[in-house]
Amino acid sequence: MEMLCFLLHLIVRRSTFVRYYTGPAHLGHGRGKEQGSEDSGTGYRVHLDVTTEEVRFGNGAVATMSPSDDVTDEFAGGTYVRFGVPKEKIQRSWPRLRDMFLHRYVVTRVIWAYMLSIAVTYSITLCLFPGLVSEIRNPALGEWLPILIMATFNMADFVGKILAALPYEWSGGYLLLFSCFRVVFIPLLVMCVYPPSAPTLTHPAWPCLFSLLMGVTSGYFGSVPMIQAAGKVPPEQRELAGNTMTVSYMSGLMLGSAVAYAAYSFTAPGLHTHAPINVTTGY
Repeated sequence: MEMLCFLLHLIVRRSTFVRYYTGPAHLGHGRGKEQGSEDSGTGYRVHLDVTTEEVRFGNGAVATMSPSDDVTDEFAGGTYVRFGVPKEKIQRSWPRLRDMFLHRYVVTRVIWAYMLSIAVTYSITLCLFPGLVSEIRNPALGEWLPILIMATFNMADFVGKILAALPYEWSGGYLLLFSCFRVVFIPLLVMCVYPPSAPTLTHPAWPCLFSLLMGVTSGYFGSVPMIQAAGKVPPEQRELAGNTMTVSYMSGLMLGSAVAYAAYSFTAPGLHTHAPINVTTGY
């Protein structure tokens, strides 16, 4: 490791950048020796040792500095700037709980529509995917139909996220309105499962079509609010806006998962049919 550091030092020392900024100092120092007293105020270098508070000049002179000295001093007709002055320690403290809530309240008042939009989008998506769509069956496709539906949704979601990069400015109200319109997918996909014995929409093309539309809208309206919300607040509040949007996103996922779990017993085919019991064996 030491050999590697030494080799890197030699390489960097010979680089154009270092030679450009160190060359004039060496040339100026040489000219100062040749000119003698004609140019005693230029062409010297300053080395400050912070530990010993000594300032060494290119002509061999040594000056001792005290902590109370000014940052800029005069020596032999030239001016040097002291870079080793210790800075005052700034005491940092954690923000108070009241200030944290106040800052988030200010940001929420500006981007509340974007927060609700992303929460509603992912709530509706998680209500249906993957729990409900995995229960859709078809006599012709059998167990392959849920796999086909999930693949269709994932590809459509990918396309929706790409479309979100298109330069179109949405208002928060319109985003929230179109996100709420996605609630129509809930009864449509429920009709593909319920009643368990004979679903209302039995053809496999229906759940595939609904999954395609749901995936595109989920990818688009799940990405646009996150992209555009940060631009509605001042630059110093954008990090906080991103944090707030992430909380809304996670809240939508949690709410949708809870609703899907609660509604599973009403749509699962296996929970409404019971196998007949054999009286002789008890099974």
